[in-house]
Amino acid sequence: ARINSCARRAQAHELILAQRDGYQTMIGPSDRTLSGGERQRIGLARAFYGNPRILVLDEPSSHLDGSGEAALEVVLVAARAAGVTILVITHRPSIATACDRVMVLRGGVIEAFGPSAEVLRRSTVDRGAGNAPAAQQGTVVTGSFAPMIRTHGIRFGS
Repeated sequence: ARINSCARRAQAHELILAQRDGYQTMIGPSDRTLSGGERQRIGLARAFYGNPRILVLDEPSSHLDGSGEAALEVVLVAARAAGVTILVITHRPSIATACDRVMVLRGGVIEAFGPSAEVLRRSTVDRGAGNAPAAQQGTVVTGSFAPMIRTHGIRFGS
């Protein structure tokens, strides 16, 4: 029941049921039956199995299509609502909008930090309408952070 619940939470339940042996399907590192996005959903279900308080996701949308990315956003919102602190490293602003705060890093330097809508809007304006948003040009660290982050002695408040 717990495995089933975690798969549902990660929006992986239906894709597991679609496998020939359902939840009994054997999947290995060289197995080609799952796409990259499906593997990521299974990985997320595995992470939920441990009932994490903190979840770190590095490029969680890298192999997802539009529907997979939308499902990931639903999963992130639900995890946040359940009290999970989520740290997402991504180059995709669409994922960043699902988070409370966004930190834009460029060349290892913090370029912007604050509420996601404000930072993403400001980054787009700063880059000009014809260019990609800063979030697409640099690394975006997003998440439902604690009210304060300390980096190199600098205090960023909410």
